[in-house]
Amino acid sequence: FKRDPNYALISFEPNGGSGIMKKEAVPWNSAYTIPQNGFTPPPGKIFYAWNINGGAYSPGTTITANYDWTLSAIWVEKPTVTATVTFLPNGGSGSMDAQTVKKGESYVLPKCTFTAPSGKEFDKWEVDGSYYNVGEAITVNANTNVKATWKDIIVTGIRVNSTNHKTDYKVGEALDVTNLTIEVSKSDGSTETVNVTSDMVTG
Repeated sequence: FKRDPNYALISFEPNGGSGIMKKEAVPWNSAYTIPQNGFTPPPGKIFYAWNINGGAYSPGTTITANYDWTLSAIWVEKPTVTATVTFLPNGGSGSMDAQTVKKGESYVLPKCTFTAPSGKEFDKWEVDGSYYNVGEAITVNANTNVKATWKDIIVTGIRVNSTNHKTDYKVGEALDVTNLTIEVSKSDGSTETVNVTSDMVTG
């Protein structure tokens, strides 16, 4: 702008931001409405206000154009936006603490600590219709429900304990079940010892 004594010159400084905002010539002593920020913020920052002679002024504020004012952008740290990850037992019991995660970040699904329904064991986590194993990561963009899913416990092994058990029989002699036990291994890692009784034996 060519300097005209009948006008105040309004200039803008990015103060670490980037881009250009054109200077404005405003009639002297007139009311001037401070504009919106047109600069690009520095990484991790957002616009807060304009610094005018040491004071902070928001866009839309009116000042008197009785000086060649320089408006310098004031930047502040971009606030952290978070989401909550909530765990649902889906028929199980107990509780798991909800977790707060920054939006857009990944979250590693933890071990399930709910108590399984009777006859069931933990299978996978369900998130929005998709299924994940413990240790897999999801991206959290909003408040998210993580639901436990369960599967039937199955027998994975059987071991017969024949300690002190009779092994020699005559034809027609009944099976001696004294001290005869069966150890049953299950898919949830548990074991069960069954004492064999005569009414369990057929044939």
